[in-house]
Amino acid sequence: MIRNRISPDFYAPIIRLAVALFLLLIIRAVLLALPMLKDWSIPDWRLRGTDIASILVSLLIIIVLINFAREFSYQLSVNFPHFSEGPAISGSIVYVVAIILAYNALSIVQERIQDPDLKRLYQLTFVVLVVSGLLRGAIGLYRSVGTISTLFQREVMRATGELYACPNCGQLNLAVSRFCSTCGWDLEKARAQSASVRCSNCGFENQAADRFCVNCGAELRTDAAAQAQPGAE
Repeated sequence: MIRNRISPDFYAPIIRLAVALFLLLIIRAVLLALPMLKDWSIPDWRLRGTDIASILVSLLIIIVLINFAREFSYQLSVNFPHFSEGPAISGSIVYVVAIILAYNALSIVQERIQDPDLKRLYQLTFVVLVVSGLLRGAIGLYRSVGTISTLFQREVMRATGELYACPNCGQLNLAVSRFCSTCGWDLEKARAQSASVRCSNCGFENQAADRFCVNCGAELRTDAAAQAQPGAE
């Protein structure tokens, strides 16, 4: 069953992610501008305070991304149960982004590795992690081609008026259906109530329940009767 309504909770992880990233980037900018961190360093590791601050903030961003992937995957499974591969695809995208961020954050560590073979092994490890994430996402996307095509087709049919969303449960029904196939809601009555009435005085489209035009104040009852009976004078 494809529903037209999406739970408000679906957007909560996205908003939390945006706010968290915004705050962390501000914190990073402030820390990198602090003169005491620029002057402080660890001689043995040749690390400055700003380097350590940048690494810590990057690790916090990775944690935020991982938490987002978990929450968003759950919301996808709840709001789009028919799209079974959605959580895997979104999780793979976030996983790849997190791995790239980790590689960039730990670039300072890579610079400290003196052994060429060990450095190549370090780089190869990240390559394998990124490729595995990309493969997982690609496999999930390939398996979802049929579902995505069906969703696209239904959206086209709804845009062209071939499908009508039940105002009670959100189920998409054929436009000629009299009752909702899921909850039995009277679709003919719902369509009649949602129909607009054009004001004969100013041409403004009003709701069917309106008695007076919200644009010019003209009475709409006679307009509605005239539209219902085109032959009437």
